[in-house]
Amino acid sequence: RDFSDPHVKNMSPQVVTSYAVDIWAVGCIFAELMLRTPYLPGETDIGQLETIFSALGTPTEDEWPGFTELSNNVRFQKYARTPLKQLFTAAGNDAIDLLEKLLVYDPNKRITARE
Repeated sequence: RDFSDPHVKNMSPQVVTSYAVDIWAVGCIFAELMLRTPYLPGETDIGQLETIFSALGTPTEDEWPGFTELSNNVRFQKYARTPLKQLFTAAGNDAIDLLEKLLVYDPNKRITARE
């Protein structure tokens, strides 16, 4: 559960079948390796989303196409994005840059394995 792409929680079919979910998982694993503890843990799907949003900011429609439809059914607290450098203080700029590209809400804008 801790490595799941947030779109999988909403069962977005275009994402569930793409490699983008694996890239998100790589980002979570990479973060966990740096922190030595799970970065985005969650007990339930909604709890997982709340954890993700509290860390990466509550997404906008531009960041996550279709999010407003999801948020019509479930009310999420509005969180501001916390700069990753504040939590990953020992990480170098290249590591932070990669993590930011791995943990992008929109799977179409997320870095690919080839990149």
